[in-house]
Amino acid sequence: MARVEWTRLSGDEVEEIVAILLSRENCRATRIRPSQGDGGIDVIVPDGDGVSHSVYQIKKFTQNLESNEKRQISKSYSRLTAYIAEQGIAVSAWSLVMPLDPTNENRAWLSGVTEGATFDVDWLGLIFVDGLAAKYPDVIDYYARDGKDRLLEVVRELALVMTSSEVVPGPAGAIGRIEALHSQMNRWDPHYKYDLMVTDDVPNPATFNRPGVVCVQQTASQERCVSIMIKARFDDAVNVRPIPMTLKFNVQPGSASAEALQEHLDFGADLELEDGQVEFSIDLPGGLGVENAQGGVRIVSLATEGAVGEDILLEVVSPGGQVLASTTLVVQSRVAGQTGRGGLLFGAEINGVFQASWRLDFSGTQTRLNIHTAGDFAGMRLEDLLNGVSFLSQFHRPNRFRIRNPYSDLIPDADEITAERVVVADVLLQVVRSLLTIQEAARVQIRFPGMQAVTPEVATEWNRAASLLRGERVPISWSEIMLPVTPDTRNELLAQLPAAVMFRYPLTVSVGRRTFQLGTVQFHCAGVAAKLDSDGVPVVDDDGIYVTPLENYEAVTTLLADSRHIEP
Repeated sequence: MARVEWTRLSGDEVEEIVAILLSRENCRATRIRPSQGDGGIDVIVPDGDGVSHSVYQIKKFTQNLESNEKRQISKSYSRLTAYIAEQGIAVSAWSLVMPLDPTNENRAWLSGVTEGATFDVDWLGLIFVDGLAAKYPDVIDYYARDGKDRLLEVVRELALVMTSSEVVPGPAGAIGRIEALHSQMNRWDPHYKYDLMVTDDVPNPATFNRPGVVCVQQTASQERCVSIMIKARFDDAVNVRPIPMTLKFNVQPGSASAEALQEHLDFGADLELEDGQVEFSIDLPGGLGVENAQGGVRIVSLATEGAVGEDILLEVVSPGGQVLASTTLVVQSRVAGQTGRGGLLFGAEINGVFQASWRLDFSGTQTRLNIHTAGDFAGMRLEDLLNGVSFLSQFHRPNRFRIRNPYSDLIPDADEITAERVVVADVLLQVVRSLLTIQEAARVQIRFPGMQAVTPEVATEWNRAASLLRGERVPISWSEIMLPVTPDTRNELLAQLPAAVMFRYPLTVSVGRRTFQLGTVQFHCAGVAAKLDSDGVPVVDDDGIYVTPLENYEAVTTLLADSRHIEP
């Protein structure tokens, strides 16, 4: 590649090209837009320690320094030292960059200007700048030659090839041409890289949630969808080469779409409008943009500014002010609306039981909370489930909720809950509590088996076992049982009926693939009679006599004291 004729470029061109070269060399670099408050900084790069920075001052000088050029450099350095002292910025190195190598006299002069510096000082001249230009020739081609025009030509040719009916997996020639065009696209653009994807259907947007991807341009037909992923080559690329976009919304006043749009503008809520409800123009890199196009839009809020990771105490209180349930939420992201009316916060229950979003209305100081359960809960610790599930069970009208700082004594007013009671949450809470009781009795850890495993029959079994383990008398419904007797005692027992009956059996509980023997249950019913067949004859067989409860007599089960034993 021919050397750059720096002397033939304007001062602004030199400074812009050198800044881009530095950004390509240091992808985390940020270019500071010239202003009175720029502190003499053109490019700043954070060091690996996360505290200090390397600072670059770019000058356009290409020939020997005269007094005027030296005054400009001295002034920039003085502004830097004053700025970092005022702002408390840690600087590890300051480099003067220009397409001019220093003489010995220049170095001596710079040493005098920077005498007493607490950071490294260097002059990076023509050899350094030419080295970057040779390493990143696309920057020179784009800014000083015809690279921008060549990029547009390549993109136009790619569009023709990708939408042609000849693009199928078989023809090697077409595939080879696509590869060549892909290579050419990535040669001419110094700000962005381009990756291609061809699929039968339009991919899910989450497919493109990858590091560096700033936007995706898609062309879809009945046969295929061509996606071009546009990735930033360096962090500051979106500022150096912005991607401006304008949207014009066509929604009917008072419609659901109009309400959704207002919710987005006021609070930053996600927005999705159908095809034809939006007119837009977007200036994508590489000439991939469009003007005055009709379509739909989906805007997803990704902002994470603010106290992300902060713990918030979430409480449900009764209409009388009693705290019924509480749990901790961790803030994951937050976003503000464009009108200044309010914003949205997003968080997760500290143990992952549910996700929450709450809308803050600054004009009315009102909060609206939406709860979304996190999933099946399979494998979770019972202790981790308890608080979150207790909250879900109580989160319904007429109860109220409040969000507050767990480390402050300040208690804000509670807000209204509009949700109705969810029976599933009550059932789940009872099951979790029952399993905790069973876990304590079994003296081994039990993890929640998942919602699919909680059938009504299984939930009844666990709840009854837990009640017995807590020492409660548990009524039990029954229609008939067989009393085992020998042939010699059968008639004697029949003669005693109706009578009371009592017998004992093991308390066996199964959770998932594990079975526990947790003691001995005593069954008692004060009134039973022999079961009769259609002819009025007692039902008996070789194993015993069948009995049924008398009317208004129920059976009661209890756990015998000191009968617990464990066989996991």
